[in-house]
Amino acid sequence: VGSCEDFRDYWSTVPSGFVSCSANTTAQLGPYDGYPDETWMNVGNAAYQHLIVDFVAPRLIAQGADGFFLDNMEIVEHGTQTTNGPCDSACSQGGLDLIKKLRDKFPHALIVMQNATSDVTRLGTTQGVSLPSLLDGISHEEVYAPQADPNAEQELTAWKNLNLSPGGQSFFIGTEDYVGSCTDTQAAQSVYTQSRARGFSPYVTDASAGQQGVCYWPF
Repeated sequence: VGSCEDFRDYWSTVPSGFVSCSANTTAQLGPYDGYPDETWMNVGNAAYQHLIVDFVAPRLIAQGADGFFLDNMEIVEHGTQTTNGPCDSACSQGGLDLIKKLRDKFPHALIVMQNATSDVTRLGTTQGVSLPSLLDGISHEEVYAPQADPNAEQELTAWKNLNLSPGGQSFFIGTEDYVGSCTDTQAAQSVYTQSRARGFSPYVTDASAGQQGVCYWPF
């Protein structure tokens, strides 16, 4: 959601009434460092919101998806002092508003937000509604591997302390870590142990730009 990849069909091809990612130059916030096929998008841009909420999301639901995993939402935390996806206050608030639009349109869908776990979202509101109340869970990358990120762990703990229970169910808090290879069982087991000790739900795979297969760990 926070970026648009050039291999998506809606990068260039959309029905009448929508603006594709490539055509929406106003919403483009520059290339995503390290990912040459991705462009940061202004999640507060009306045409981009319309594309995601009214074209992309409905097609996923129609295919049988039971919800949405909102990747690259850390765009709402970027601020303007960066060349890697600058996002001003209107852009940031727009990201929260986009989630509200998804929740309103798909009230029974699961919504899990990737990254963006700082107080920008934890304390954020949209149209007078607490942003956390719209979610079923959150996930954060690289909390324990390849390097430990104590700040990310603290942010997830703060979310856990909210004691959210969407629909009477446990609020999902996931960690997504990368150990370089599906054969590095020792490193993976260490991550699982650390994550579970905090009450999180761990997932470990090879690399962020990899993930061409599932790592089946033997423990």
